Amino acid sequence: MAATTARLRRVVILVRDVRAAATFYTAGLGLRASSVSETHARLSLSSNIDLELTPAQSESQLCTGYSPLLTLEVDDLDALLPRALAHGGALDGAIIREPYGASAALRAPDGTMIGLHERAGLPGDGDTAVAASKVARARLEAEERDKS
Repeated sequence: MAATTARLRRVVILVRDVRAAATFYTAGLGLRASSVSETHARLSLSSNIDLELTPAQSESQLCTGYSPLLTLEVDDLDALLPRALAHGGALDGAIIREPYGASAALRAPDGTMIGLHERAGLPGDGDTAVAASKVARARLEAEERDKS
């Protein structure tokens, strides 16, 4: 008998106002909505993973903390952030720029913590410390050569 594995199908976020939250995630973060009503919204995170927005039953369900944390990979962090902020998002700390990419912590209007990450154009998976250090070292060496 084949082993059964679990796969992520959807992420559900409780919100105060489904339509307003859907606007933040679509206009602010660029997700695509397949349906939006007063009581439910379905947005696409990828080809087979949905983000669903549904009304919270009480204010205590919307406690602002650091969980859940939804992490999204973005193509251009500097272009996306102004849109997200204009639609009610708020930065939670500084934008961090490293050789392997840029990251920011963003709060959605209902307090959900969203990590945004833009990968650097590194070879391979772009996330390894070895690749990042090679890029940083090459940049430093180029700067030293330019000074000479």
